[in-house]
Amino acid sequence: MNYVEISFVVTPKEQGSELLIAELSELGFESFVDSEEGFNAYIPQEAYTKETVTQLCSDYSGIFKMQFNEKII
Repeated sequence: MNYVEISFVVTPKEQGSELLIAELSELGFESFVDSEEGFNAYIPQEAYTKETVTQLCSDYSGIFKMQFNEKII
């Protein structure tokens, strides 16, 4: 089974990461790993839609600065 790894850069890191992880958990993301500038999130490839993550980031754009990159692993 392939997974998608999403690397998030979040500012402010602590507050933004906590909120995003809670939201992503409800969207089917299975695990999270802290990184220096944010966190990485993992979801099965068949459950992932980029549009959902883009919309989530858009919803919080006025509160947190964030960007993400995706990679199939």
